Amino acid sequence: MEVLAETKFLRFVQNDGWAYVTRKKHSYVEGNHNADGVVIIAYHPDKDKYVVIKQYRKSIGGFIYEFPAGLIDIDELPKEAAIREFREETGMFLYVGKYDVPVTHPSVGATDETLTIIYGTAHGEPSTDGNEGDENIEVEFWGNEDFVKAMLTNSIDTKLATFFLGRMGGR
Repeated sequence: MEVLAETKFLRFVQNDGWAYVTRKKHSYVEGNHNADGVVIIAYHPDKDKYVVIKQYRKSIGGFIYEFPAGLIDIDELPKEAAIREFREETGMFLYVGKYDVPVTHPSVGATDETLTIIYGTAHGEPSTDGNEGDENIEVEFWGNEDFVKAMLTNSIDTKLATFFLGRMGGR
């Protein structure tokens, strides 16, 4: 595997003629099958809706709706990362339920990044006080009708769209 370029968080590599981005020191094809990050699907029982964030992403030059998510720190369990990231991005507490989707591949055409999907229950009121300096995040609560309205005029993350379309039976 040849490293073509490297930054603090990413490496652009070429493997047998295929180029892709990796976050891992040792890539997926080299045997590192640990998840890089977590995606948090949290239901808020007081609102009877799911927690969704609207976040500015430089890669698309605009805002996108997505589930709270983040990278897993070294020596951190996915559950711990989910609780930490959820608190940082939303200001709320996360009670983790079963997390039985240990490794998913969100974009295999461009990266070997892997994610763990964590399901849980949100408690408390939203706050962005824990956002890092460059994060521009708004917290919202969505049901199916909110998804339908937003998808017609906004950028929607694939994981978020897949979840809500599944809830709606693909309608």
